[in-house]
Amino acid sequence: MNETNMIEKQIKELVKKINKWNYEYYQLSEPSVSDNKYDVELRKLEVLEANFPEFIQEDSPTKKVGGNIVKEFKEYQHKKPMLSLAKAYSKEELHKFVTGVSKLINRSFTFSLEPKIDGASISLHYEDGVLIRAVTRGTGLIGSDLTNNIKEIDSIPKIIDYKLPLEVRGEVYLPKSEFNKINEKRIKNNEKPFANPRNAASGTIQQLDNTFVKERKLSSIIYDIVDPETFGVNSQTESILKLKKLGFPTSPYIRESHNFEEIWNNVLEFDKLKNSYDFDCDGFVIKVNQIRLWEDFGKTAKFPKYAIAYKFETEETSSIIKEIIPTVGRTGKISYIAEIEPVELAQTTVKRATLHNYEFIKEMNINIGDEVNLIKSGEIIPKITGLKEKNVDGFFQKTLFCPSCNSELIHLGDLVDQFCVNEDCSEKQIRKLIHFASKKALNIETLAEKNIALFYNNGILSNFQSLYNLQKYREVVLSWEGFKETKIDKILLAIQNSKKTKFLNVLYGIGIKHIGLKVAEIISEKVNNFKELLNIDLNELSDINTIGPSIIEELDTFRVKNKEMLLELDNIFEYENKVYLNEGILKGVSIAITGKLSNPRLYYENLIKENGGVFTDNINKNLTYLVSNEIGSSSKTIKAQKLGVKIINENDLINIIEKG
Repeated sequence: MNETNMIEKQIKELVKKINKWNYEYYQLSEPSVSDNKYDVELRKLEVLEANFPEFIQEDSPTKKVGGNIVKEFKEYQHKKPMLSLAKAYSKEELHKFVTGVSKLINRSFTFSLEPKIDGASISLHYEDGVLIRAVTRGTGLIGSDLTNNIKEIDSIPKIIDYKLPLEVRGEVYLPKSEFNKINEKRIKNNEKPFANPRNAASGTIQQLDNTFVKERKLSSIIYDIVDPETFGVNSQTESILKLKKLGFPTSPYIRESHNFEEIWNNVLEFDKLKNSYDFDCDGFVIKVNQIRLWEDFGKTAKFPKYAIAYKFETEETSSIIKEIIPTVGRTGKISYIAEIEPVELAQTTVKRATLHNYEFIKEMNINIGDEVNLIKSGEIIPKITGLKEKNVDGFFQKTLFCPSCNSELIHLGDLVDQFCVNEDCSEKQIRKLIHFASKKALNIETLAEKNIALFYNNGILSNFQSLYNLQKYREVVLSWEGFKETKIDKILLAIQNSKKTKFLNVLYGIGIKHIGLKVAEIISEKVNNFKELLNIDLNELSDINTIGPSIIEELDTFRVKNKEMLLELDNIFEYENKVYLNEGILKGVSIAITGKLSNPRLYYENLIKENGGVFTDNINKNLTYLVSNEIGSSSKTIKAQKLGVKIINENDLINIIEKG
């Protein structure tokens, strides 16, 4: 076979393979390869087609957008194609795009930047302010009408304050927090877990029974107005602001840049932030910001030329499992950690990876000696995403006893995780102390985890209060190897300085189940110390959004069981910024805000809190007021009206506070 025939054969094989992957990805929502491998093979095909256009196949995936339509739903032909975006996989490729754009434009312009949400693309149609149609991307030309399903997504407004026909586009996604809950439930029910949130979102909106959509708590981000100039906007960044004003969910991160240096700095900034958001993001979208210039660039059959998607480097590899080690956390939950053959990943040498719980190990059929796929996406240690090669027969045996105290492990309720319920378990106690001293709690920076374990195991640290008695063991610690005066004095000073802190940090630090930093902040707006928490009627807290029966139950159990300890902590700490329980004209009042106000949102948030009220983003029947200057214009006001929540404007709020 000559070289030309070999190239033609290679192109045909790539087309066949990638089309198969597209079918699995778009139709079945069950991809058999990683995004990284898909991108690599697609790039191979693109390069070959560019150099040998005579061999381009009619069914080449480079000529198509997305997948096919779903047969079970009605077809809808898009008035304007839902195109994909060209991709840049390196800094150099992104620089080439920016340079090329700059050469074509001989006038002042900027770039807009926003995250590339990894979800399912959707087009929403409104007439007379009412959502009448919701369509998937499909082939890019024809999509599936999923209106009834999309209406079950709370974040998508069903009514907007705009009477002319309007089409907007965006992404439906499954929040990472919900994805984890769903997979845990599926594993428990012996169902195959979803591979990733994108597959779960895509599969969910294509369900014939739309109750699945409601149950799975999908969300959305809208980023595009079709025919934006007829809507009265001149730039992409202005489009986002208009969408937000109409009540559409928009990206929390939007930037405008003037040159490549600014673009790259924003890319690096967002790369550090992306894991803090509750959505999967696999890249960054860069567009010419000025809409009037878009037509100058034109488009291919697949993507517009005024925009590009910069794909973040996929951080994945594979390695052999050397050992599987069960560990116990501060709540008693057992997590399994894999010790692996050292491998380079994300510019670091990785020796360990998380296996979550035993059900995960069983589902993946993983054992010591097997080769597994690893991915790192912001976590301290990487995740194992699946089995690459089975080298060992049989299953890894489930651990039945706590690796620290040897107590029998149990399952709590319907949870798939195993727990050690021995309150005297030394590893649990050490982990509680580590959490207490962590950055988000007491922030005792110089007190390293290994020192906490050392102090505990040597009997000079036993509980939270004992941290503040370490001074009397100074001479003892100085006699230990590795401890000099400078080191121990820095630790003791950091502990002393931590006494002056906010009550919410201590409340969060003691590690009550279900009470994270946000819930601790909400509770601390009602009470100023543990004495008040011990005496308050917890029904007062149950009126606050976010705090439900399970939190109240855990809080009540904990305060009864640990009354003495809580009062001792009050005697140790000097709490900052106290707001006394009986002060504040808005005591017992919960308030949400929607729409545009004359002052920044943060101004009113602080005003409400300063006057003893509770500020919230959620709308429910327990809400006292919704502040809005545009009645009936957003999904929040519509929901508030249905629930009978009183809607006031910003002047009403000011009058309530001033008149008392």
